[in-house]
Amino acid sequence: RQDPRVYALHAYYPAGPVDVCFEGAVLAGGLTWDEPTTSIGSFQVPPGNYDVSLQADGDDCMGDDVATGISTGALTAGEQYLATVGATTGGEAQLIMATESFSLDLDGPAAVHAVHAARLGEVNIGVVDGSGNIPAFAFTGVENGEVQSRVTLDPATYYLGVTTDTGAAPYPADAAADVELLGGERIWIVAAGDGASIDGGVTEDLRYRIVDTSEHPLPWTVSDVLLLGVP
Repeated sequence: RQDPRVYALHAYYPAGPVDVCFEGAVLAGGLTWDEPTTSIGSFQVPPGNYDVSLQADGDDCMGDDVATGISTGALTAGEQYLATVGATTGGEAQLIMATESFSLDLDGPAAVHAVHAARLGEVNIGVVDGSGNIPAFAFTGVENGEVQSRVTLDPATYYLGVTTDTGAAPYPADAAADVELLGGERIWIVAAGDGASIDGGVTEDLRYRIVDTSEHPLPWTVSDVLLLGVP
């Protein structure tokens, strides 16, 4: 029971279903981009550092690699991790590791972490105002492949936007989506997909993939909200 548990999340657009493999064995299989409920899988391994690979689902980890030599870093006994398969700014696969460190005694506000797994450079994430600007950031200067922890947000529906603007305030939002928080959630908001169209009509290729760990000790769940252009 003390072996670390890893939740692997598919956030690598536009790859099809993939398996996470280690030395020819399937650790997490059939992870999908198109369907959030099957975008996540979990596995337990003894503590240690693992170089894993990604392969197309159905090859039972005996086929050609989509990506290889991806390190989990040191996995520690008793810990849980989110391993997000995302994209570098150049479109290559990368594994973004985050330790589950949410408090279990949250009552009112939601605890939110951010993971930048999209094919996009540095971003700021915050609440968009009525003018389409982001006056204050929940997550500031989130670099590609980075995890930022954590902010607390009161129960509400937030129009949560992304900006690539690094100039002077106010910061116009490039894309945004409604994110509803009921209170007490412990979630990662994962920026996922292809940000190539962010400057000119964002498509469904860019989204927030929300990983909810709230129903402890049940398996984590995933939902998607599409990032769209800000009017």
